[in-house]
Amino acid sequence: MKYFLLFLAILSLQSCSVNNTTKMSVQKASVQHWSGGVYGRTGSNYYIDIKADSTWIPDSIYFKHAAYPLHHGGNTNAQYSYTKGKYSIRVSESRVEELWNPNKEQNKAKTNEIPEFDGIILVKMKRNNKTKGLIIKDLKHLESLNYP
Repeated sequence: MKYFLLFLAILSLQSCSVNNTTKMSVQKASVQHWSGGVYGRTGSNYYIDIKADSTWIPDSIYFKHAAYPLHHGGNTNAQYSYTKGKYSIRVSESRVEELWNPNKEQNKAKTNEIPEFDGIILVKMKRNNKTKGLIIKDLKHLESLNYP
């Protein structure tokens, strides 16, 4: 009987730790606007840190005006990395006035593909066939960069 109770106690502790690792939370969300280079060129860099189990993978990020697939590392405008229980996501958007580059697209989804959500940013996380969305309602605004 003692061993049976010990077995149940160990089993319940293991199930508690599994439940804790499936929780996800936004640790930091900020934006830094910039301008410079050629006339009319501006942009925004978004930085988001999410505490999550490594079995959940960032899949895509949605703004009210655009959507991007997220890539692990690489040279893309929407990427993520994972270190010590935290995903760091960086999205870089740049804009040029229409007369300079009217056809520029940055791997964006069509506006009608953006789901409805109550916030500024929606980050979709995937694990196996499950999807979870993390909504960011507020961004910390970092000091703007003005390049010559």
